[in-house]
Amino acid sequence: MPTAEHLNCMLDVYGFPSQAFWRSFEVDVLSTVKLERPILELGCSDGAFSRIVCRTVELGIDINPRAVGTARKSGVYIDARLQDARELGNRPEFGSVFANSVLEHIPDLQSVLAGCYRVLRPGGRLVATVPLVDMNPHLLFSSQRWIRYRQGRLSHVNLWTIEQWREALDKVGFDIERTQRYLSPGQIRLWDTMDSIAVVGSRRINVGSIAHKVVPLLPALLRKRINAWYCNALGHRLQNEGSENGCCALIIAVKH
Repeated sequence: MPTAEHLNCMLDVYGFPSQAFWRSFEVDVLSTVKLERPILELGCSDGAFSRIVCRTVELGIDINPRAVGTARKSGVYIDARLQDARELGNRPEFGSVFANSVLEHIPDLQSVLAGCYRVLRPGGRLVATVPLVDMNPHLLFSSQRWIRYRQGRLSHVNLWTIEQWREALDKVGFDIERTQRYLSPGQIRLWDTMDSIAVVGSRRINVGSIAHKVVPLLPALLRKRINAWYCNALGHRLQNEGSENGCCALIIAVKH
């Protein structure tokens, strides 16, 4: 179960409460997983999340040039490259492929999963966190119009059930080692309520992106007080609300 410490840490990284709230659950669920090295991270972004989960990563790839530039300076990655996850090589050299809330955004996902299988050593694991289609009925509004809007805004092109993930992974040769659900229906509704404020604006410039840039510039004492207020307001919602009905999942798949 995530703690107020998780939330406070994520608030320092992301600035806006909806993203910090969601990431707190990912940090918690990933804390139960040991990533064997060397690690390949798909969609590494700026490395802020992976610094907390992995400390260091041998190779991170992303399609965003600005994110890759930041990742290279972060000290998290031994190597960070501008590369599409659909263009992985054939050499089986990694102990783990790590993807945190990334696979749901990639078109032609079957080619990505096949690439993950190719680059893993025998016994290597794909460790991924993904939102599930189960989240849709529990958004702020349950209308199909709102669901379509949120899927489009979040760029969710592979919002699947756990069974669909099993089938896709099985098709390229993976065996499922473990799945673990997190973020209950009630927590998803709370997250969407907060995040609906964060996405006000355009895709590139919105409340959330502005907060991400402005909050780090605030005086440290003010940031500390703001974070403490959020932790006090949201702390009780970090509790387990029935994770068996969770709307997101940790999926660990093994190459034999």
